[in-house]
Amino acid sequence: MKNCYLNPAELGPDRWLGMLGVLTRQPIDRPLMLVSFGTATTVDTIDDHETFLGGLIFPGVSMMQTSLGAGTARLPIAPMPGQMWPPFPQGTQAAIATGIVAAQTGAIMRQWQQVAEHLGQAPLVFVTGGARAAILPELQARIDAFSVDMGFGTIPIIECESPVLDGLRAVAQHSPDA
Repeated sequence: MKNCYLNPAELGPDRWLGMLGVLTRQPIDRPLMLVSFGTATTVDTIDDHETFLGGLIFPGVSMMQTSLGAGTARLPIAPMPGQMWPPFPQGTQAAIATGIVAAQTGAIMRQWQQVAEHLGQAPLVFVTGGARAAILPELQARIDAFSVDMGFGTIPIIECESPVLDGLRAVAQHSPDA
């Protein structure tokens, strides 16, 4: 995989290994995105020539929850069940949870749309990380809506448990000492 970072040393090994892990799971015939829902949420993109184009890093679900609780007066930490979220939340906890889901989904969809427009293909999205269940229903609905509107049809999101370990395994199998 080719790295297009201006300074390749800045790319964290977890992100690099995660992308390698995704490449071991899927023959590459279209762009791929790996979304990792951890302390930070990362969205990394690989084109159909196995080139890492770049990605996004923004606060993860838990960080968004705690920052609202710590940085504002009397806002609770809202639970994040995996569900479809109301268009007009009618309570503080629902408003917080829906706002977090909208922020996460909006950032991911911005990148998804950039890939589709710039490369002319809808990316296949892989998701991992502990907070993915809270975001997945909304994200799948948005990807379906955008991909159908753009003429790509529906595209299922693929959940993967441990792309970093899959990538590490791939590196170990291809090392001269393996």
